[in-house]
Amino acid sequence: VSQSRYLPPNHLLKQDMLKESLSKSHPHLLPILSEIIPCSMTQFYRNKMEFSFGYSVDKQLILGLKKRGQFDQIEPISNCILQSELSNQIVAFTTQFFKQTPLSAWDYHANKGDLKFLVIKESKTHHTYMLNLVATTPDTQTYLAYANAIKQAFPSISSIFYSLNRRGSDAVEKNQPILLLGQNTLMETLNDLSFSISPHAFFQTNTHQTLLLYNTK
Repeated sequence: VSQSRYLPPNHLLKQDMLKESLSKSHPHLLPILSEIIPCSMTQFYRNKMEFSFGYSVDKQLILGLKKRGQFDQIEPISNCILQSELSNQIVAFTTQFFKQTPLSAWDYHANKGDLKFLVIKESKTHHTYMLNLVATTPDTQTYLAYANAIKQAFPSISSIFYSLNRRGSDAVEKNQPILLLGQNTLMETLNDLSFSISPHAFFQTNTHQTLLLYNTK
C-alpha cells in the first residue's frame, strides 16, 4: 500500500506547516490562529498558466511545462488539469501552428531562438481568455497570422498579445506588450467588483478561492 494514502489532506498539511512556522517565530499568534479553509476545487481552478516552448527527443517543436528542477527541459502537455480544458486545446493549436513556421524554440544553453513561452489567462466569470506570446524576435506578420487563426478556432479568446523578451532568463521585460487582436485587458468580476487585467498584471490565480477569501469575515 502506498504511503501517500496516509498523508493528511492538503489543507491539513498546510495547517501543520503554518503552525510549526509560527511556533518558532510568533508563538503568541497560535491561540488566535483560524483553521485553513480548503478549496472545493482541486482541478481546473487556475486562471493563469505559462507554457514553455522546447523540443522533443525527436527534435519536434513542443509546448509544455518545465520539468521539476530543470530549467532547460520541457515536458509536452496534452491534458493539463490545472487550468480549464480549453487551455489544452489552445496549447495543442499553438504547437501545431508554430510547427509550420520557421520560428524556433528558445535554446537555454545557446541563448538563441525565437519562441519562449505562451501565457494563458482566463476570466472564470466571463469565460474569456487572454493570450500573451513571449518571443525574442519581432516577427509581427507571423504572430498576427497566429492571432487571426487561433481567434477563429476559439472565439472565446478576447485578447491576443505578444511581448519581446531577449534575456537569457525567463524574467519578464517591462516592454509594453503589443496587442495583436481584441481587447486591451481581460475583465473579471468578483461579487460587485470588476477587474481589468492587463497582460503583465498580477491577479490571484485561484479565482474561486479568492472569492471565498473576500467573503470570509
